[in-house]
Amino acid sequence: MSDKVDADQLRRLEQAVAAMPRIQREIFLAHGVHAMSYVEIASRTGLSVRQVELHIAKAIYKLCKQMDGHPLRLATYAASRMTPDASDHQLLLDQPIPLREATDRRWKEALCLVDAQFDRTDEAKIAEAFTGGDNSASLLPRRFGYYVGYRLAAEAARQRSLADLARLDDEHARPVVAKALAALRSHWYVTCRGKSSYRCGGASCAAAGKALDE
Repeated sequence: MSDKVDADQLRRLEQAVAAMPRIQREIFLAHGVHAMSYVEIASRTGLSVRQVELHIAKAIYKLCKQMDGHPLRLATYAASRMTPDASDHQLLLDQPIPLREATDRRWKEALCLVDAQFDRTDEAKIAEAFTGGDNSASLLPRRFGYYVGYRLAAEAARQRSLADLARLDDEHARPVVAKALAALRSHWYVTCRGKSSYRCGGASCAAAGKALDE
């Protein structure tokens, strides 16, 4: 984990926050950092609760767009941690359709598709999952990979802090993602055809499954 990686992550985060209009930035920090409720922020600013919700939704959108280059697709998970009551709409998990519901219906297929493409660098294949490219061979929704990435980040965060995850470059993120993927597959009893990106032993898989149940 080099200083260059840390500085780059910090720079993108600072740019995203700095680019927000003043009132939006203050509201976002009040809620995400100082844990103020929407009602408390509305009372302090003189805005309605609905206006506060809209400011936070727009702030989360900007944060996700700015930080989306992270190898763990960490932006959505980070936003959900900073604003625990954020909706799927605010987390961009409803474009082009509600991704959570549609992907959960075919969750095993989603895990296996991510597993099968884990080491690929083909931009077209990556686009199928993450950027809304052609995914006609599957019944999974476009951009399903954003939701899978959110679930993988949440699983990885069981063992590491959000700050530690944010410092990972591609090389160091790979085994973390692979282990999280293996834990999710183990918990849901998913067996995929072909070579798996990571295989954990019986004890570690059992422990991972127990943790997911807690």
